[in-house]
Amino acid sequence: MRTLRIKPVDLPGTPVRPLVFAIKRLHLKISRYLLAKAVGSGRGEKMPSFHIDLYSGRKKSEVEYLNGAVLRAGKKSGIPTPINSGLNSILLGLTKGDIPLNTYRKNPDKLLCDIKNYG
Repeated sequence: MRTLRIKPVDLPGTPVRPLVFAIKRLHLKISRYLLAKAVGSGRGEKMPSFHIDLYSGRKKSEVEYLNGAVLRAGKKSGIPTPINSGLNSILLGLTKGDIPLNTYRKNPDKLLCDIKNYG
């Protein structure tokens, strides 16, 4: 974002700019605590839209718009985005049905390994 001169903006119900400040300036333990409170409490009982799309059988999701935008911005600015690249590939594979939905259920180590391999 700095390279492309994109400034963070607050979202409805989410004070993004103070969170960015906390991440950049505060001790890791403090910023993690603040992020957990801000992000964790904001969803309530609602599942993420990606989860809803996957389990409703939709073959499209916002992945290409969100993660894909990060990939395109990274390429444009010459900044590698290997973690986002791995996540993007996996999420698109799940969306298209190329990766079974239960592949990573209760298996975060496999997800971490595959993120690195796809990236």
